[in-house]
Amino acid sequence: METKIETSAKKNDLMKALAVIPGKPNTIHLREVPKPRIDNVPEGRGVLIKLLNVGVDGTDKEINAAEYGAAPPGDEYLIIGHESFGRVESVGPNVTESIQATTFLLRCDVRVRAFTTKSVPTI
Repeated sequence: METKIETSAKKNDLMKALAVIPGKPNTIHLREVPKPRIDNVPEGRGVLIKLLNVGVDGTDKEINAAEYGAAPPGDEYLIIGHESFGRVESVGPNVTESIQATTFLLRCDVRVRAFTTKSVPTI
């Protein structure tokens, strides 16, 4: 039987995410998933960003309608919401590029806009 401390530790390794079951329309739901870890990215090249705001858009609506989208290998669900704003939490040991900004706006078209602490836009 698990103790309250063990259960609490496991909860700290989880986060909430908005997800769908790909191929099945109208399956959008909130679920607990493992938090990403910097060592999930090969070769020490990860950058962990804590999301402060996430948006869903027309693409997510189409994914929820089962028009397209696939779960990552080994998963039955797909996390949606790819318009996001976050803060750098940690950087892998083999990230050689200088990361001078502390907050980032991540866009679905793969553009990343960096902000210094003094230039963060009001949301």
